[in-house]
Amino acid sequence: MSFVDNKRIAKNTVVLYVRMILLMAVTLYTSRVILATLGVENYGIYSLIGGIIALFSFISNSLVGAMQRFFSVALGQNDEARYHRIYVMGYNLLFFFSFFFIIGR
Repeated sequence: MSFVDNKRIAKNTVVLYVRMILLMAVTLYTSRVILATLGVENYGIYSLIGGIIALFSFISNSLVGAMQRFFSVALGQNDEARYHRIYVMGYNLLFFFSFFFIIGR
């Protein structure tokens, strides 16, 4: 590992720490403003809905990322039938997750 690589790693680390500090400051300030605006009870509802949205965004993004990997392999092998099967299976998975979420309410 050369000196240039070490400088690059140090620079990236500093940039990430500065970014983290800025995001933390903005989050602390906005949560204070939202709490003052909504009140304690509505802030709790706001946080609950935000958590549910984050959970389902994570699930959706995970499924889409996994599907994208399989799409890339099928495209690399130039296999259109496999690509179509992956698309249909991914569509069905997303549909059933949505359906079970609506039913589970």
